Order: sequence, then C-alpha cells, then structure tokens
Amino acid sequence: MVGGVAFFGVVIMALGAWTLASPRAGIGFLSRWCAWTGVWGGALLRVLLAMVFWLAADASRAPVALRVIAVVSLIVGLALLFGGAAQLRAWIAWWAVRPDRLAREWAMVAVLCGGLLVWVVFPNVKASWFPG
Repeated sequence: MVGGVAFFGVVIMALGAWTLASPRAGIGFLSRWCAWTGVWGGALLRVLLAMVFWLAADASRAPVALRVIAVVSLIVGLALLFGGAAQLRAWIAWWAVRPDRLAREWAMVAVLCGGLLVWVVFPNVKASWFPG
C-alpha cells in the first residue's frame, strides 16, 4: 500500500508540473473527464485511493494526516458521483476563464502535495553527509 501512495504522489507531482508548464494543457486534461464514464472512473479512483491511503497510514510517518487525506478523497469521490458530469463541466469552465497565473499557483500546490505524499511514506533515512 505504501508503494501505491508513493506512486500516486509522483503522479500528482507530474500532473502539477505539467500544468505549471502549460496551464491550458492541464485544463484540457481535466476536460477529458467530463463524460459520465470519466465521472464514474474519477469517483472510483478517488474511493480506491481513499482505501489505499487508509491502509498505508500505519506504515507512514504521519498516519493521522494520511487518514485525513483518505477521508477527504472519499468525500470528493462521492461528491463527484452526486454532482455528475454537468457540475464537473461547470467547474472546468470556471477554471478555463481564470488567468493562467491562478492555474500555475494551484499547480504548485499540487506539486507540493504530491511531494508531501511521497515524503510521508518514504523511509526515514538520514543522508550520510548530514551531521548528527
């Protein structure tokens, strides 16, 4: 389970970096999820990730934080199902008219959150050059 959390953290960092480099491409990627199959797939992915986060929490550096992320992921997955494709399209349309600067700022937040996920499950190893 810890490997799944680390993998997802790397994916979040990669998508954030991609959106950081090209905000329109990131918003275009999101718009591909607007069909009902994308909504169901996105909701299923969120619920599966919630389970992975919850199960990996005990082996992490910050189990409470990982469990909070799991609960948030589950809530967002369920909200995605109840909101549906129309709500998702409205949210993406709202993002599409925002300045690129705002998309880049949120992309940086995604990079940092993905890095946090990787750090939380990475073994607690001291570098050999670090004193102490």
